[in-house]
Amino acid sequence: MIDIREASRLTGVSIATIYRHIKQGKLSKSTDGFDVAELLRVYGAFKNQPEDLNLNIESEQKFSIENSHSLEMIRLENDFNKMRIIDLTQQNKIDSGGFDVYV
Repeated sequence: MIDIREASRLTGVSIATIYRHIKQGKLSKSTDGFDVAELLRVYGAFKNQPEDLNLNIESEQKFSIENSHSLEMIRLENDFNKMRIIDLTQQNKIDSGGFDVYV
């Protein structure tokens, strides 16, 4: 839900016109504000971007960065585990007298 100022800014319609449309029954408003779908139904595509859209994009970018860091951490752990297995295998060969050591 958005308030009347944001509805006016998004639609490019004055606050007075929005109030008039509410009074005429062309536009409905709840006690919480305006539903975006209702504004789109009455006024069509928005003239301006929602103010919080940039925050959502930044949040998505931050989420993507955090995910890429998580993926990198998983890759590093996987590489570490592979090296640990190689090390343990070599250690086992040394301990069993196989002497198959790679330097």
